[in-house]
Amino acid sequence: MDEILLSKVTKDDLIKEIREAVIQELKPFLKEENLIEANADDLMCRKDVCRMFNIHESTLNRWKNLGKLISYNMGGKVFYKRSEILRKLNQKTTTC
Repeated sequence: MDEILLSKVTKDDLIKEIREAVIQELKPFLKEENLIEANADDLMCRKDVCRMFNIHESTLNRWKNLGKLISYNMGGKVFYKRSEILRKLNQKTTTC
């Protein structure tokens, strides 16, 4: 085993170095949608969300009422953030 000698390294610097090393090691395993953040907060209409989950609009409304998804009202229409939808999709696929 290699020896590690730490001298004059602050706790915050050590945490930062470890975090960066872990991220570099995990990058090949991350899903593409997690790496693309430019469109992560795009808003999606109800129909698009239903298509993505393959559910009926009544199911989407029930999920919204149960607090599983957060909706945003703009101009009398209901929208959902793409980043929140992707997070839910990731949870759905990892729990199956």
